[in-house]
Amino acid sequence: MKAMAKASAAAFTLLILFPAVAQASPLLELVGGVSGQGGLCARVAGSDAASTYFNPALLASAESGITLGYFTLAERMKVDLHSRQGAGCDNGACDVPVVNGAGPESFRRADNSPIQSPTLPTVWLQEGRADSDGALTLTPRPRGGATTGSSAHVYALLGIVQQIVKERITIGLVTMLPLSGFLTTESFYNDEREQFFSNSVHPELYGDRLTPVSLAFGTGVRVTDTLSLGLSLGLNISSSASAPVYVSNLANLDSVLIDSSVTVAMAVAPHVGASWTPVKPLRLAATVHTPQSVEVVTKFRYVIATGTEQAASQSFVHDYVPYTFGLGAEWDLHKTETQRWAAVATSTYALWSNYRDRHGETPRGAYAWSDVFAGAVGVRYDQGAFRNFLDLGYQPSPVPAQRGRSNYADGDRGSMSLGTTYGFELAGQQASVGFQAQMHRVFPQDVRKTDLDGPDGVRDEVPDDAIGGLPRGPIMGREGLQTNNPGYPGFRSDGFLFGGGVSFSLAY
Repeated sequence: MKAMAKASAAAFTLLILFPAVAQASPLLELVGGVSGQGGLCARVAGSDAASTYFNPALLASAESGITLGYFTLAERMKVDLHSRQGAGCDNGACDVPVVNGAGPESFRRADNSPIQSPTLPTVWLQEGRADSDGALTLTPRPRGGATTGSSAHVYALLGIVQQIVKERITIGLVTMLPLSGFLTTESFYNDEREQFFSNSVHPELYGDRLTPVSLAFGTGVRVTDTLSLGLSLGLNISSSASAPVYVSNLANLDSVLIDSSVTVAMAVAPHVGASWTPVKPLRLAATVHTPQSVEVVTKFRYVIATGTEQAASQSFVHDYVPYTFGLGAEWDLHKTETQRWAAVATSTYALWSNYRDRHGETPRGAYAWSDVFAGAVGVRYDQGAFRNFLDLGYQPSPVPAQRGRSNYADGDRGSMSLGTTYGFELAGQQASVGFQAQMHRVFPQDVRKTDLDGPDGVRDEVPDDAIGGLPRGPIMGREGLQTNNPGYPGFRSDGFLFGGGVSFSLAY
């Protein structure tokens, strides 16, 4: 009872400290179980605290105990933009021009209607813009100058398992807490709209998606001697931030007055699992993970001294993980009192066609994402006090070749994870220390923008009938494609992720 009280107190403390940021993030789906023997096949292998997220049914056969550890993950992703020399862009042919010191904001169509969503001249983005006194009024944002993807993260690991009814009902909690930043969220557009911000192309499924707190808590129940069921909960976060703004002087925004109102709401994201042992050497598993995300709705309301009031809002979605269905099997190839060989395999099917990017948009049309299968295989080898594993995984990219307007940079990923655990007795209790290492290769993806027509093609930001200047007339070089889309005429993306960690477990 004392051990159960300690475990409950620790879990309660976590929930009190981190209610507004905790969730089961994409991090867990990437790295798998980073303590024990779960690895990349944690939906069927291993029965420990990590099972709380991957397959809570496995908790029913887990021993009561606590796990502490550290895990580090280094991210080295690259996006190299193709040169604009060639592909019809020689001598600035694809650039958005300046006419009499002004850009597309002053251009008109042949019927004198304004250009929809006017852009900035390319030279302004590359070099910035200064006023007549030489003061910089627009800072430069060179194409590809702010690409993200190189970072390192350190996480603290805490896992708790407690049997409530011996060998029948067990509860568990697992969390990975980043020690270098508490919930980093970065948004970017995946098309020509990003020219106004970083003017770069960014890796889509990594970066800030690896920074939130990952947390799941749940229970496993042994229904019969061969069948166990489990339910665990992650947290979906919805935050609303309102910023009423009073603008007394449009020429001096330092004089604005601003209020703020922030609300945070939470909802659970349930995960269910089953574990069945039809014959002694074989264990089968099935899981369903519901969608997980962090959503931030930002609302603006401007009141201007002229008596004008306007409102706008934007929904940001971070760390989205879709419905994911999993199957797994573990087969004991050889087992004695001191030695065990086992083969494991898992497969998942994720509904990436429902993906919502950082601006809450779902890719549609010719470049809609695909639902994809992913898989992992591995071996487990136990010898005396040592338990070892090696897993290999493959995750196809759900992103189609980005030949048109969008720039979602993500390639297929291959993964390898290995680890060892050594068990020993400590103060009359069974303890273990474990080490893990893993590597992920995001395979090269070379994109060439060849879709220049239609609603999903690269947007021509200076129409072929554009007129401007004084006297007003046809804009030189308006024919063909002019665009500031940072991904045009193409890009190449690839990368590596390296991880490693140490953990200590104590049974009670």
